[in-house]
Amino acid sequence: MTKRDIENVLASNLSPGLTPLSPSAPSEQFGSPLRIQVEVRHGDIAELGEWAADDPPVDAIVIGNHLGEMPQGACKALDRKITAAYSQQDSLFTQLIQRNVIRSELANLFLLPDPRLEHKGVERTIVIAGQGMPGSFGQPELKILAREVCWVLSRLGKKHLAMVPLGAGRSSFTAYQVMDAWIRGAKNALTGWVSGEDVAISITFVETDEEKVLDFDEAVRSIAKELEGRITIEYTPLTQEELIQLQEKAEEKIEKKKRERSNRFQARIRQVTGQAPPDNIPDQPTKPAAQPIRVNISCENSTYRFGALTGTAAIPEREIHLSTDLVSKVNDDLAASTTARAD
Repeated sequence: MTKRDIENVLASNLSPGLTPLSPSAPSEQFGSPLRIQVEVRHGDIAELGEWAADDPPVDAIVIGNHLGEMPQGACKALDRKITAAYSQQDSLFTQLIQRNVIRSELANLFLLPDPRLEHKGVERTIVIAGQGMPGSFGQPELKILAREVCWVLSRLGKKHLAMVPLGAGRSSFTAYQVMDAWIRGAKNALTGWVSGEDVAISITFVETDEEKVLDFDEAVRSIAKELEGRITIEYTPLTQEELIQLQEKAEEKIEKKKRERSNRFQARIRQVTGQAPPDNIPDQPTKPAAQPIRVNISCENSTYRFGALTGTAAIPEREIHLSTDLVSKVNDDLAASTTARAD
């Protein structure tokens, strides 16, 4: 059994500090199953709408970050807002990461007071949840993270968490897997801590991608039925009007991508054939700047483990069995060849 296999076995029973969790009393002792309120909203986590002031108001915003990674996506968007609120010139999150204040190891949570004036009167906390090494964030790690986030914030008295659906970005998880991990994580963290008479915690998942919002809505509906009797999930599904609007916006984005792809193909054909572009062809969008690719490689005995992370996707960890002597010999030969050419 490899180190990775052992980690997967321990994932559901151990906390990040490898301290066994004390057994929790079943919620049935309170007379009713645990109650969790779940919402799925289309929007930007960096700019919550008026709903954030509802009862209970949002008192924690949760985003994720990989170990050693500079702010990306939702983390970067929120960083801009928080940096401006603290009157900083340079990215606050980046500075904290570079100084190892924000570590982002698996389930390591960094808590920061939300300084924005619009939240005055509400003790709101920004939470940067560590997702560990790039390329190594699998389902066992997602379940650990979900449980630890809910456990820590509930013990700090937080009642309403707004978060991006961690695991749904560059990872290859389905909408169902993401929602199931977070709901079960909340259940595992809160069972025995509160009674089933009151809502234990409210979680609002905020997503900018319309298609993903539709998938999350369907996933929560399904999970609520599956867990009925063991946990009460109070969920208000998206209305028919909301579903239609999101579907239309999702289809518009898909059609736009198709047009852009078609225009790029046509431009390549014209470049090869030397044809002049038609007058009705719109200008090509500016090519985005190249994003760095982070590769994580480790070796245990004769097993090499590697994973990769880009700005838009993640390659899960993979293992290959290879002779370390062979690798060392090839490495020495390459080094000698490079030295010889330099001379």
